[in-house]
Amino acid sequence: ELATEVDRLTRVAHRVCAASPEPALRDRAPWALRTALEELLVRLEVYRPYASVDPAGVVTEEAAADARRAFAVPEEAGAVDVVR
Repeated sequence: ELATEVDRLTRVAHRVCAASPEPALRDRAPWALRTALEELLVRLEVYRPYASVDPAGVVTEEAAADARRAFAVPEEAGAVDVVR
């Protein structure tokens, strides 16, 4: 249902990473960023988080830990932290 928005968020995340001066961020594959986004989004406890809310309370560490488990390779799971 929200595929278009997830596509847009993936492109934004990839552009931000590609423009980063940090090599570890520039080396993030779009598919890994998309997977991280999807895994985090399905774990949101609220339907629509607002900018006035503390992001750490919306995308909790517990949700991030669960999202990391979706990756078979631990190094790829770092995409969750990048997106978070």
